[in-house]
Amino acid sequence: MLIVFLVLVLIIFPLPALAWEAPPINQNLAESDSAWFNYRGVVELTKEGVLFPQVNYSLIELGYELKDFDLSFDVYVREYGTYGNLMFILVAQDSWFGYTCSLGSMINVTKTYGYWDDFSNIGYANKSLPAKKWNHVEVISKSNTYTFLIDGEKVYEFTDKEFLQGSLVIQSSNSSMELKNISLTTPDEPKLKTTFAIPNLDYTKKKPQNGKITGTFLALDYSNIRDYTGSWAEEFSQMKDASIDLIVVAPYSNGGPLYSVLDELFNEAEKQGFQVMIGSRSNNEYQWTNKSKKKLTAILETTLAELTELNKRYAQRPAFYGWYLADEVDEKDFLHNRYKTAIWYYGEIASHLKSLTPDKPILICPSYASDTATSWWTHKYAEFIKLVKIDILGPQDSVGAKRSTPEEAAKFFAAVKQVTDFYNIQLWADVEIFDIDTWQPGSSERVMKQLLAVDPYVEKTIVFEYNHYMNPNRSSKTKKLYYDYLAWLNE
Repeated sequence: MLIVFLVLVLIIFPLPALAWEAPPINQNLAESDSAWFNYRGVVELTKEGVLFPQVNYSLIELGYELKDFDLSFDVYVREYGTYGNLMFILVAQDSWFGYTCSLGSMINVTKTYGYWDDFSNIGYANKSLPAKKWNHVEVISKSNTYTFLIDGEKVYEFTDKEFLQGSLVIQSSNSSMELKNISLTTPDEPKLKTTFAIPNLDYTKKKPQNGKITGTFLALDYSNIRDYTGSWAEEFSQMKDASIDLIVVAPYSNGGPLYSVLDELFNEAEKQGFQVMIGSRSNNEYQWTNKSKKKLTAILETTLAELTELNKRYAQRPAFYGWYLADEVDEKDFLHNRYKTAIWYYGEIASHLKSLTPDKPILICPSYASDTATSWWTHKYAEFIKLVKIDILGPQDSVGAKRSTPEEAAKFFAAVKQVTDFYNIQLWADVEIFDIDTWQPGSSERVMKQLLAVDPYVEKTIVFEYNHYMNPNRSSKTKKLYYDYLAWLNE
């Protein structure tokens, strides 16, 4: 799948003289500054260009923020594998957020927002890129019109104004081929595309500031539902020793709100100087945005009534800090009708809470997968924040669930910070300190790297979750994580 954006026919609409040309792509790149050029998969640099020598995944990326450009090269397709093709991809910031044009037995162009299932077809043409012969390919972009030519013949063209800038990717998909005489020219010298550096994650030499754990979720279940006087005293004291000052609790477990438990949590919080965020009722289903609006409306009515009662009981308590919207969302919920459902459902709850407590913040903690483009997430979060009036975005780092790594999480939070800064809301991190394969605590070393990964970007770090995975009185493994963390902070 290749991104193809091509400009008007040169004969009718000639381009102005192009003033900047990229350095040639060849073996000399190995000895030069190649920050603008990247390659992955099975790739060899030759004297004249690039060789994708196997029927395998191979790509090169020209890492500029491009708008108007002229890209051309000669290509010899040695072999198309099953479903094989040559792909051009024009991406807004990182892969799979932009346009993809596939060349092979036919030409097909799609537009994608980064997630594998979030794409639309722009069109196709019954033209092909022949194998076993040299072909000259040209991709031209001008004023959001994209034109593709093979051996001087225009074979496809479209206009779209949604993605204004991007870097170019040339990918061999399940095929082997050689490219030479690669030329990229633009009217003005382009900027390198936006990248996000990974902070120093050497926990042996560095400690976090904003990444230090200062809050935790509290998941109530059969193992920890306690409501008698002093039943939380020791746990709160140990949390306080670890610099935790906030708990986020959805006061539910197989039924309605557990008011007696919440009463005792507030009592202990106020004795020891903690703050409490109250979570809404959760649908407790991974696919909750697939429910019908009729079913969700019934659940919503119950939820709003419960929040009204929770507000009456606790909003005036000294420890009350704000609200947490407990239904989780990830990339599947940010697609098409499910996205509309999530915005409607969250929006109704957020509006209700703002009517009850206009000065109290609302937190959401969505999940994400690191193989989804960060630019897709920033695009979706920007839309979401404009429509749903939250005050704190606290994404899960997704490391405990093994949907990300500390390194990828760092880049994700760096990108999301641009959105939260723009809309003037707080960015928190929800750091997963568990290991989803065992439902045991993650290793101390991994957790320390997770905290350092989010440290430069967030205002506060909460974890999921202290009671089950860091409580020194629960198991030998939770005890180890607790005391390893304390030792790290205090060494």
